[in-house]
Amino acid sequence: MLPHILTQSGISIVVPGRAPICVSVDHEHFNTVVQLVKDEAPAEQIDDLLNSKANALAKAVSDIESEFPNLKIDPSSGMVFYEGEALGTRLTSTILRHLEEGFDLRPYARFVQKLAQNPSKRVWDQLYDFLEVGQIPITENGDFRVYKAIRQDWKDIHSGTMDNSIGAVVQMSRRFVDDDPERTCSQGLHVCSFGYLPHFAHANGRIIQCDVSPADVVAIPRDYNNTKMRVCRYVVVAEYPGYYEGQGDVLARTSIASDPDQYPFEVLVAGSLKGQFDTLTEAGSFFDESVEEAKAYEKVELRNALTQIVLHESMGQAEDLLDDDDDSDYDEDGDY
Repeated sequence: MLPHILTQSGISIVVPGRAPICVSVDHEHFNTVVQLVKDEAPAEQIDDLLNSKANALAKAVSDIESEFPNLKIDPSSGMVFYEGEALGTRLTSTILRHLEEGFDLRPYARFVQKLAQNPSKRVWDQLYDFLEVGQIPITENGDFRVYKAIRQDWKDIHSGTMDNSIGAVVQMSRRFVDDDPERTCSQGLHVCSFGYLPHFAHANGRIIQCDVSPADVVAIPRDYNNTKMRVCRYVVVAEYPGYYEGQGDVLARTSIASDPDQYPFEVLVAGSLKGQFDTLTEAGSFFDESVEEAKAYEKVELRNALTQIVLHESMGQAEDLLDDDDDSDYDEDGDY
């Protein structure tokens, strides 16, 4: 039996030629270590037990770095690097926690690998924070899953021409997507977190789930606590059925005004106020009618009157006498 002393605070085992092995009573393996001493187990067996977690972490790190050589993980310093550049605090913490809990790290490694292909430093710095704030999951292949409002016929809300049926790949040239995060409503393909849908959706359409590669993110506008974004490509993977009959419909019908004399939603045509509404459903219906009646050169906006943030924006559709072929202000997707 190894020389030892058992006290109220733990057990100390003397090993010839080395420092003692000390295990406190609150250690997860304390009872097992005591039993191994009773069973006259060798010191090496006790070492293996006490170092099992560290050895498992080291093996997991070795395995993931072998498969993804540009990724370097140092649990002792709490740092994670990709191609020599440190990842953000939240992403680093998430990777280290998944490592300690024994999760497969490959989805996160693929996520970082794709994120590194994105030419925008702002996206590199901000994307994972966006995902965490919006509670947006990362998929097996390193993409992330978000939501989008479309028409009942599976077309985009603005133009009614872009197919968003299940399995469709929707994309546009990246150079046509506005990368300015200060512009909340602008050109690009728009997707959002589940929590943003009441601001994004029309009550006569569908909600779909889309997968987006980190490489295809262009801008994260600074409104609504960073819960929507503009991208240049997404893949439609599923429909979220029943949204308007459930939570989304309730939210759309509910007033958000604290002052009973203040209307929280307003519709403007060519900069002029045309209507004020208590609920998003009423405002959305009036917005759609206004788009049909407004001239092609007139912008129609649905705003949150409390914050002045534009929730939806479109150009009029009524015929006029002007020959205006300039559609540069149109959002390719139109889901403001």
